[in-house]
Amino acid sequence: GISWSTNENVAEKFALNNKVIYKAKFAYVLCGYINKKDILAYLNDSERYENEVIISPSSVFDYKVLKEIK
Repeated sequence: GISWSTNENVAEKFALNNKVIYKAKFAYVLCGYINKKDILAYLNDSERYENEVIISPSSVFDYKVLKEIK
């Protein structure tokens, strides 16, 4: 997707929520790299602490699965 978090715990929470919402059998927490110039927006809401980075999915490289959520 276009929304990523720099906080692994936040990413795991969203993966689990999306698994439930979409009734998926599995969800994944991914880790990847981007070039700083490819960041479209950085959102750090002081109440939610999501550390959200908005990027184009095609700008992510060398990504790997950190965790599979069953």
